[in-house]
Amino acid sequence: MENIEKEISVVYDKIANVYHEYRSKNRLFWNEFIEKPAMLSLLKSVKSKRILDLGCGSGIHARLLKNRGANIYGIDISPRMIEIAKANVRGVD
Repeated sequence: MENIEKEISVVYDKIANVYHEYRSKNRLFWNEFIEKPAMLSLLKSVKSKRILDLGCGSGIHARLLKNRGANIYGIDISPRMIEIAKANVRGVD
């Protein structure tokens, strides 16, 4: 299993920059119409709440929740995705 995780990490590291650029600038991505509205309607107010973003990727959701007042902690299998998230979402662990 450890070998598969390493392979997955390598793949996500390779696509991290393109993924982040596309997700950050493309408002037609399906998540904008389905995932985000559904998630936010379930969460209600997140102000001052601690939230763990599992599989945080490049920090797209972390930024959104931080802007709504949450304290965010992110984890991802890809070190490159974590680097991008740290660079683009200040104040998130």
